[in-house]
Amino acid sequence: MKEQSSFDWDEYDPRELRDLVFSSFFLVLTVFAKSTYVLSHLMFHLKRC
Repeated sequence: MKEQSSFDWDEYDPRELRDLVFSSFFLVLTVFAKSTYVLSHLMFHLKRC
């Protein structure tokens, strides 16, 4: 098994890179939305007490 020290951009498919960027962006967006929802929910319950 040959070790690849440098990343070969010529062999890499730009569509794969775009999909990777989109999926990671979507993941971050989802996590951000969930944390915001949980945070607002907690604040709502704290204010009611």
